[in-house]
Amino acid sequence: MAKMRVYEYAKAINVSSKDIIAALKDMNIEVNNHMAMIEENAIKQLDQKFKKGAKSAGNKK
Repeated sequence: MAKMRVYEYAKAINVSSKDIIAALKDMNIEVNNHMAMIEENAIKQLDQKFKKGAKSAGNKK
């Protein structure tokens, strides 16, 4: 996985693009809109944040 657009990543993990953009801004990664490209290291950071939350939410059921 090299580079990916914000909206593609959001669709892949079933999260809104706005949530991804907000998370990227919290990580001090500048993005202007859903068409912005995100680097592999940013994708890894997002995976840790969003996929970790999805796993723990799944365990609560």
